[in-house]
Amino acid sequence: MENNKDFKTKKFLLPEKSTKNFERDILNPEGVLAPYGVEHLGIDLIEKVYFDTVDRFFFSNGVIINLVKSKSSKLNKIVVRFEGEDKRIPFVSYMPTSLSKEIEKKDFFSAHFDFIVNAIKDIMPAGLSVDIASYVNTIIPVFVVIKNANKYRIINNNGLKMQFSFEHVEYINNATRNKHKLLQFEIRLESGDKEELFEKFIKRLVLQVPTIIPMKDSDLLNGLDYTSITNNTKEEANKNNKKTPKK
Repeated sequence: MENNKDFKTKKFLLPEKSTKNFERDILNPEGVLAPYGVEHLGIDLIEKVYFDTVDRFFFSNGVIINLVKSKSSKLNKIVVRFEGEDKRIPFVSYMPTSLSKEIEKKDFFSAHFDFIVNAIKDIMPAGLSVDIASYVNTIIPVFVVIKNANKYRIINNNGLKMQFSFEHVEYINNATRNKHKLLQFEIRLESGDKEELFEKFIKRLVLQVPTIIPMKDSDLLNGLDYTSITNNTKEEANKNNKKTPKK
């Protein structure tokens, strides 16, 4: 079991049919990236499969369970994390918010239910007022995110390290049977002690490329916005994303 670092990410909707123009504008060596080193990491295919009970018990309690598959990785990863705002004991000094385990690609997901049970107990030491093991035994795939990503590593001599990912994303909601595709730009902070520099960089980049639209930081929450109910939901999600963020 590994205690994940909570890498900060920022996601942006790219409102066109291709990422080409955005890659050109964002990676412009005469813009905000002038003092940075840029390394092309290549293309990756990523699939995130989210699991829950039929009645979404874990999600309603702020617990996210997902399996991450990456073409560039030799292993898959199971991630259990907390995304809620309450239901945890505030005075416990050590409470991980995200735990993960790497598994062989040929492994059955159900073979690692014990890890999921123990991870939930570590993340939610107050418990969930149920027999967690019996609930975990009933989880099924409820949501899928598939990304075709073109990745870059961005490094500055001030210690700021980031990963850029230009992505074709597809959300698949197994409950509503709705699907939605979009283009996304994700920035991932890889130097955890540089959050202030990271936020300043984001502001400068948005000024340079004002056509990128801020999204929520969670792939799952963004996907649910677009696929939960009807096409009206998708329109509302677009409106929410286009609102000017508070400064």
